[in-house]
Amino acid sequence: MKKISYLLACIFIITFSCKTTEHNQNNTNLITIEGELYFKLIELGSFYGVEDSIIQKFQIKLDKIDSDSSSSDQFISDYYKMLDENDLLKIPHFKVIVDSIQILQVFIDEKQYRKVKNYNHLTLEKENKKVLIKLQGKMLNEYIFKCDKVLDIQKVEGKTQWSK
Repeated sequence: MKKISYLLACIFIITFSCKTTEHNQNNTNLITIEGELYFKLIELGSFYGVEDSIIQKFQIKLDKIDSDSSSSDQFISDYYKMLDENDLLKIPHFKVIVDSIQILQVFIDEKQYRKVKNYNHLTLEKENKKVLIKLQGKMLNEYIFKCDKVLDIQKVEGKTQWSK
């Protein structure tokens, strides 16, 4: 029961803490988020740069996961099915932390990703720098953001946040 209460509290905080601005462009609701690049050494990601044959093998295994599977297996299955449904499986991604508490997985096209991909947490840490970023796109759920455009990116003084 404590875990459920904790999970609900976290979801509430994450849902209402994101700094966003809504835009209406071609009947599509877009939001703007501002945060810092966040680095996680081990994470669920996409299949960006992975051969199709490997993706197909993985998808076959995912299809075998049923409702009787463990919650972690079900979470992984749901995560990758959601990526597949939104055509995110094969595109680049990175993490952004918003308001020092909400970590978003950002999926972005290759052209926009070029603006972000060269930042490295070890280099930033040595230089005592962090990267502030402003993005425009859509929230797909409470932790996945599909970015249409990098509006601004700046390297500034400060500590880069990361975790294992």
